[in-house]
Amino acid sequence: MAKQLEPDGSSEYGNGPSAIPREDNLDAAAARIEELKQLLRKNALQYEETVQTLRETRQTVRRNYHGMVQLLIEVISLGDRFLGGHLKRTAEITWNFCRFAKLPKDGCYLHYYGALLHDIGLIGRSHHLTEIPPEQMPDQEYQEFRKHPVYGEKIISSIYNLKRTAAIIRSHHERYDGKGFPDQLRGSSITYGARVIRLVNDWDNMIYKYNMNITTATENLKAGTGTLYDPRITEKFLDFVPTWAKEHDQESSLVSIDSLKAGMFLKDDIILSNGLMLVPKGIILNQITIDKIHSFKSMLEDVHSFQVAY
Repeated sequence: MAKQLEPDGSSEYGNGPSAIPREDNLDAAAARIEELKQLLRKNALQYEETVQTLRETRQTVRRNYHGMVQLLIEVISLGDRFLGGHLKRTAEITWNFCRFAKLPKDGCYLHYYGALLHDIGLIGRSHHLTEIPPEQMPDQEYQEFRKHPVYGEKIISSIYNLKRTAAIIRSHHERYDGKGFPDQLRGSSITYGARVIRLVNDWDNMIYKYNMNITTATENLKAGTGTLYDPRITEKFLDFVPTWAKEHDQESSLVSIDSLKAGMFLKDDIILSNGLMLVPKGIILNQITIDKIHSFKSMLEDVHSFQVAY
């Protein structure tokens, strides 16, 4: 038998009318839900705008830092043509190797700038410190050469938030077996970037300073595995060498300045009339570098073409 409603509209199951949501309550709830949705959309939009602003700020800071470092390297090139070219080549090889090794992009940038600045401690020192092999230096010059990683670290440490770069600079002459300088660090106690740059630095010197062919330079890397160089980095770099050598060993052609294209491998130093090395040989041209060459066209005097491989 069905339960009867009490006179006040209730039953033993509870108050009938109050158990059913009122229409005005539903409307208020719907309005509140819509209000919350709009608030969420607004917050999401503000979050996206904040993230985009941070990205743009980071890019601006990185561009400004890159420009500052590049200007410094140009000044170095004016005082020491070989050193300027060596720093630029070492940085480019380091960047391409890190990308080949699939390192995180931030790591690639860190190692690139470490390579670009690794010999900054040699600025203002005797040119003998960059022109002859360390083992051929008189003892006094060799002792001065051994100090340049510490000088470089002190210079870079004066710039805010560059401690990781400074650590790479300090340790780029350490050896994997612990017999390097200045701290005789061994194995993984040497920061990874310094282990990379130790190898790339030697590679560039072998090819461009001592004029070794790629085969001889490769054998020297193999011979130094486990003593001078981290075995795992050496193995990966030897995998990278054929990619690098593909451009380096190609036959060159004489190309006019107006015919330079991104991807060409430069086989001539580009020197300005004031003695500044604008672009060193051994660099793969990109559009930024080509634009830079064109902007200095009036200072190239009678030079209208360059040896490139492509």
